[in-house]
Amino acid sequence: MTKVLFFDIDGTLTDTHGGLPEIPAGAQRKMKELQERGYLLFLASGRPYAFIPEILTNFVGDGLNDLEMIQTVGTGVAMGNAVDELKAVSDLVCDSVHNNGLEKVLNDLFG
Repeated sequence: MTKVLFFDIDGTLTDTHGGLPEIPAGAQRKMKELQERGYLLFLASGRPYAFIPEILTNFVGDGLNDLEMIQTVGTGVAMGNAVDELKAVSDLVCDSVHNNGLEKVLNDLFG
């Protein structure tokens, strides 16, 4: 089975708190580890589900443009800084991007 993860960019993968957008070091480490374990990692930003292969089983997002993806995938995760509408329909809500939410939820889901 192919293991695929898609990540929203702004507010999920990158932290713009206090400066230029950057991927927090903890999230970078975890993503590298997942790649080494055979996961395919992709970036998405509110892409319509029609453009995403059916193999997609997880998605992490934060905005209304992520709503369709969150509702369609097997496990939809809203960031702690996500809009309330997205949190309401997500399977999980993790910590905010400012508090390493992506790293924490990846550890919870994939060890």
